[in-house]
Amino acid sequence: MAEYLPSERIGTRLQDVLTSRQISKEDITEITGMSISTLNRILKDETKLSADDASRIARYLGVSTDFLLCLTDEPYPVYRDLELLGLTPESADKMYSKKID
Repeated sequence: MAEYLPSERIGTRLQDVLTSRQISKEDITEITGMSISTLNRILKDETKLSADDASRIARYLGVSTDFLLCLTDEPYPVYRDLELLGLTPESADKMYSKKID
């Protein structure tokens, strides 16, 4: 699982997740309906992310909105009991990113 550094910047956090999961900007614009120029401004922290778009993006990425909005540094705070399910954080990350073999 990727390590995420604490960030106060939503654009930086989002870019880190997209990069670590090899998700394109086009994938995000497709699920949100926002333009690529709007997404680029969000990634540069030049404009704010709407609540609806934050929710859609977080759901698509399999992270909490709190993580995406830099309110926590834990990507999956709801899923802290992965060990009880017999899952490693790495396997959970693959499930969330839909990269299961």
